[in-house]
Amino acid sequence: MRRRNRWLLLLALVPLLPVAAVGAALAVLDPDDYKGELTAAVQRSTGRVLSLGGPLRVAWALSPTVEVSDVTLANLPGGTRPDMARAERIEARLSLWALLHRRLEVEQLTLIGPNILFELVDGRPNWVLGPDVPGADPAAATPAATVPSPAPEKPGSIPGPATSATPGAAPGTTTGVPPGATTGTPSGPSGAVPVASPRASTAAAPPPPPASPASPVALAIERARVRNGMVTLRLPNRTHVVGIRSLDWQHLREGAPLDLRSVLVYSDYEAFSFEASATPTGEVHDPWNTQWRVTAFDATLEASGQMSLAGRYDLQVEGDVPALEKLNALLPPMGLPALRGVRVSSHLRSGRDTGDLPVIGKTALRITGGDLGAQVPGLVLGPATLRLPEAGGVAEASGSLRYAAQPFGFEGRFGVPARLEERNSSPVALMLKAEGGGTGGAAPAGTLQLDGTLATEDGGFRGLEADTALQTPSLPPWARILPKGTALPPLTALSAQARLSLPEGAGTLRLRDAKLSAREAVLAGEVTLTSGTVPAVQARLRGDRLDLDALLGDALSGGTTSSREAAGGTVIPDTPLHWEALRGNRIDLQAKVGATRLWAQDWRGLDLAMRLADSQLQVERLGLQLPGGPATLSLSADARSAAVPVSLTLDAPAVPLSLIGRYAGLPGGFEGAMRLQARLRARGRSLHAIGATLDGTVAASVTGGGMSNAALMAVAAPALKALGITVPAQGRTEIRCLDLTGTFDGGVGRFPLIALNSTHLQLDGAGEVDLGAERLSLGLRPLVPLAGAQVSAPVVVEGPFRAIEGKLDASGLDKVGLLLGALFGGDQAPSCAEMRSRVR
Repeated sequence: MRRRNRWLLLLALVPLLPVAAVGAALAVLDPDDYKGELTAAVQRSTGRVLSLGGPLRVAWALSPTVEVSDVTLANLPGGTRPDMARAERIEARLSLWALLHRRLEVEQLTLIGPNILFELVDGRPNWVLGPDVPGADPAAATPAATVPSPAPEKPGSIPGPATSATPGAAPGTTTGVPPGATTGTPSGPSGAVPVASPRASTAAAPPPPPASPASPVALAIERARVRNGMVTLRLPNRTHVVGIRSLDWQHLREGAPLDLRSVLVYSDYEAFSFEASATPTGEVHDPWNTQWRVTAFDATLEASGQMSLAGRYDLQVEGDVPALEKLNALLPPMGLPALRGVRVSSHLRSGRDTGDLPVIGKTALRITGGDLGAQVPGLVLGPATLRLPEAGGVAEASGSLRYAAQPFGFEGRFGVPARLEERNSSPVALMLKAEGGGTGGAAPAGTLQLDGTLATEDGGFRGLEADTALQTPSLPPWARILPKGTALPPLTALSAQARLSLPEGAGTLRLRDAKLSAREAVLAGEVTLTSGTVPAVQARLRGDRLDLDALLGDALSGGTTSSREAAGGTVIPDTPLHWEALRGNRIDLQAKVGATRLWAQDWRGLDLAMRLADSQLQVERLGLQLPGGPATLSLSADARSAAVPVSLTLDAPAVPLSLIGRYAGLPGGFEGAMRLQARLRARGRSLHAIGATLDGTVAASVTGGGMSNAALMAVAAPALKALGITVPAQGRTEIRCLDLTGTFDGGVGRFPLIALNSTHLQLDGAGEVDLGAERLSLGLRPLVPLAGAQVSAPVVVEGPFRAIEGKLDASGLDKVGLLLGALFGGDQAPSCAEMRSRVR
């Protein structure tokens, strides 16, 4: 029984003897002897030079593990760096059985800290590997003195290139040893399996172990793991860097899917996962049937179709993205907007060249809404849909949006070029409809339409040419969608058209052949708007009709005296003027209008030329054809100074008294006109400051006109009260003539002679006005009724503007003289001609 047990034990140990012999043989071998064999295998498979900087270390077991550090794989010649890939350390767990049959069959490959560069070198992708790839290292080719290596026994390997037969070699024998390598039978225990073992020869190095003639080593990798790596994708127009936290893939057998799972990080954003499965349809460089899935930030993108190692693809993509802007972590240059509830179905295929933008085929897009304020401040998108029937077709979009809290509905059509990277001109049509409260409503109503051609290149905006049209019952409500404080003219029943040009960069917007028709104006011309550091407006307008009364409204009125006084402070407003509006803008405006409604009168020939540049306003010309002749005005202001210098030149043969009365805040109506001439200059930030520094000359005269009695009492109340002249509250005062001339110096105006001939008051005199101190001092000689006749009585009108008083400037004897003069017939009022001669 004891002998039989010994035989059974011996029979059980017999199968293990070859394994033990192999282990004993391998235990005495130096792993570095196989560096050349390993690099040669990689070269034959990839066409690239593999460099192993560190020593090979082997942990012997039934599945030996090889470890090597400082590993690089060469790039294509001419690349931006010499190596395509480098790794801190590589661990490879080998199949011992395959190794004994001269196959490097890697059961699991682990890369620690790899740094991989994908780029185009002379238009070729460097990630396409193989000895037959253009640019592959010539040394990677198998020497001519070899024959085809036997096919690998295990499917899934990536075989090396075929080899040629060696003349005179015995059938079945091969040699895959690089030049200079030696072959022979390795020393060691009997039964060792022969392997080829090339080794660089040096004087100090021990001789390589002999190896028997054998085929070159074939390389196969079943599983791979990557930890803490980085991939740089450098394409002609963009570069992306992706960190690899983990990546695991497996390809167990030939024809089986290659499965990949990874956790990636883009540009220091949160990690996202990428899973893919690909099945070859032919050779390794042929298209692969592919399915992949990206999950990140609660978003899911799935694709199915074909892809190739060269970067070609044809995929059907389905996406469900709760928050689109979070995907900017994957491709920040895309600048994806903050859209929510995005569902997309699209067919994508690769462009003509590697790195081109995709060709977008049949697409359906649905959006729940989103905030587009980062792209256009104040813009919020509501539910919207988009459909594209085919690549290169015309997409249709519709939905709703809110801009500056104003709701709009929109619909549009626009072409989507098949090749986005090329320069394209595509049709675009858009209609924006605002539902508002009509003419009296606070919200705009009407439609804005655009129909033209959109130019794009490389997916970016390159220009827009389109016909635009706006129709609205009232323009002012549209100001609510413009920057705060923007006012629009009160145009009603408005219809406007223009040819819009928006070049690349959107820095300049030009409206050509512009036409505007409204109740208040009929204008045409062209307008150019330029954005940037200094916004600019250039306009050349002409028109048939312009109602300035309707457009300017209260801006033509200075308000009533009582309202200004009720506000307190100075009578002349000391509120700072908005000189800052002249800063940071450029305006070049020229306009000519045939018929102009102004100050309740119809005038002919409005001619305006105005420039604003470098904070300097220059109204070069403001001309009007008045009934009494043309009126011209020029004005300049320099807002660069703290105290703004202003100059005014006015020559108006007939300024309506109604305008003067309204600005003076006088009650009742006015008839007639005043001739005005002025040459004035001043400096200040408010009307009061300008008045206090006024220099220059002014002259005014009226011939034939009228005002309400109430207006006369408001102007001449102190003098009338001092003289005891009673003017009926109702009724009109005829102004036969009025003349005055004055000279201002430092805000003090001196009038050497003042003359007035009217129904209730006739006077002449002289005086001065201090606009800075707001005081008046006049010495007048009005005609007053006395003893049934009119006599010329001296009157002083003086005091602050808020409390002007008049009194008779006569002693007791002077008063007796006035009485005697009245008893002897009184005085006669001078004629207008006489008064004007005195003024001159």
